[in-house]
Amino acid sequence: MAASHGIVRNPAQLLFITAVVLLIALSAWWYVFLVQAVETEHDLLRDKATLSHQLAKRSGHPGVVALDVDAALSSIEKRRERRRFMILGEGILLSGLLFAVVLMLYRLFRSERRFRNEIELFLRRVTHEMKTPIAGIKAVLQTIQMGRMPADQLVDLAGRALAEAEREELLIQNLLLAQRIRQPDAQLKAEPIDLAALVRRLVVGRQQLSSQVEWSVDADDGSRVVGDAGALRTIVDNVLDNAAKYGGGAVQIDVSARPATVVLTVEDNGIGFEDTATSSLFEPFVRQADSRAASRQGTGLGLSISRSLAAKMGGRIEASSPGVGRGATFTLTMPRDGADT
Repeated sequence: MAASHGIVRNPAQLLFITAVVLLIALSAWWYVFLVQAVETEHDLLRDKATLSHQLAKRSGHPGVVALDVDAALSSIEKRRERRRFMILGEGILLSGLLFAVVLMLYRLFRSERRFRNEIELFLRRVTHEMKTPIAGIKAVLQTIQMGRMPADQLVDLAGRALAEAEREELLIQNLLLAQRIRQPDAQLKAEPIDLAALVRRLVVGRQQLSSQVEWSVDADDGSRVVGDAGALRTIVDNVLDNAAKYGGGAVQIDVSARPATVVLTVEDNGIGFEDTATSSLFEPFVRQADSRAASRQGTGLGLSISRSLAAKMGGRIEASSPGVGRGATFTLTMPRDGADT
């Protein structure tokens, strides 16, 4: 009973089932109708030939008529077999087409349901992600407005507000880039960028806003890559943000220049993940599936967007971990600027 109610409440599922039933019923009716028509035609032709034979016998030429009747009956049987073979072939073809249509309808239904679930999940996460920083900034401003906050605590409050503003900015940047890279004609710039300087600048900003994570940076000078400055900043920001959320209290960052590439490695001592979860980390709306990560905030778009952006700029981003509770390493590889070689 519950299942039937669920079908009624879901118009897409009801439409899919109805379409499949109608297609199967139409195919069965078509096959039965044609087979019956062939058999009826066969019986009529046989009856006609038999009647002609009887009339000819009465006319006084039984031998000649018998030969004609035998030839007619043989022709009728051959015609019947050809028609049945044709119907069988058409039935097999129709069954194949019916199977393809049902498969397409099923995939369309699955895609529609998955898209609806992703949109609902996306709206829930984005709404929460946008509401929380705004609430934090509002609380800081209200506290300052009341004028009851000691001057020595204003710096800390301002830092918290800036941290929330940075979080909101990163979210909006991810959303805009997610829409941008979905366009078929989306183009990214190819310009020289000092990756080491970019990493240091972003880490300093995070250190000024929060002291909960200990950041260590070891970067080679001359680590210039070719890419889009805004896209590269988003990638690095997302990787650092992921380390801040799931990486424990210490994060080691290395930027090394190689003959043709520059490699950014972000290693943490956080919750880690199983090998089987590596590919899913870069899927949209997926977050690290660990009980300690359940309370972490995020939309699950950052790493997915980062992978797409890196690929569009000729680079790649990978993740590895020794296991749950043993930290994780994210590696970004980008083409090196030819001027540095």
